[in-house]
Amino acid sequence: GCAIDATGVPLPDETVTKCKASDSVLLGAVGGPKWDNQPGNNRPEAGLLGIRGALGLFANLR
Repeated sequence: GCAIDATGVPLPDETVTKCKASDSVLLGAVGGPKWDNQPGNNRPEAGLLGIRGALGLFANLR
């Protein structure tokens, strides 16, 4: 949600660039009631799908 507040999108290009340059990426909880009324492609959860695609990943481990 912070990325949406700061940039208007759930996964800014700058974030993808920094993730690709990193040795590892740790993801935490996303979302919250504040963003529940956003369209599906502009919700915080869309950032998770975007980062998985950008990094060529296919699964989340919990």
